[in-house]
Amino acid sequence: MALNIFSLNCKGLRDFSKREFLFNYFKILKSDIIFLQETHCDNIKTAKKWAKMWAGKIFWSFGTTRSRGVAIMVSPNLVNHIQNFDFDTEGRLVSLVLRICDVDIQFLNVYLSNDAKERKHFIQNEIQNYIIKNKVVIGGDFNFVENIDLDK
Repeated sequence: MALNIFSLNCKGLRDFSKREFLFNYFKILKSDIIFLQETHCDNIKTAKKWAKMWAGKIFWSFGTTRSRGVAIMVSPNLVNHIQNFDFDTEGRLVSLVLRICDVDIQFLNVYLSNDAKERKHFIQNEIQNYIIKNKVVIGGDFNFVENIDLDK
């Protein structure tokens, strides 16, 4: 089974027009799994409101209204394949396990800090706590900036 997987740092989804455009665009692309970073979604009430625009399911790790927040969007044709869901409390990681063709595959979406020390700590100490399967797809925004003056 082929999967269409996308990853996007959306730099906030609070704007209705932007959210509507992106969700419709992912439908047009026939996306199966979408990793979103910097959703700026901060609570379940907002998440449920936004999820009404997507026919499948959305799994969240909440950030604030101005930063962080990650999500994995799953198309309607994969909703019945969901086995497990986990997330951190900082809006930096969400994990989802799907059973596809009798194989459990873990999808891990991360949004790492701009701060090099925080990023290194997260990579060395946090991510491994969430990896539960040997078949893992990791995506997201790792914020590896070589030269701040050039890359920002």
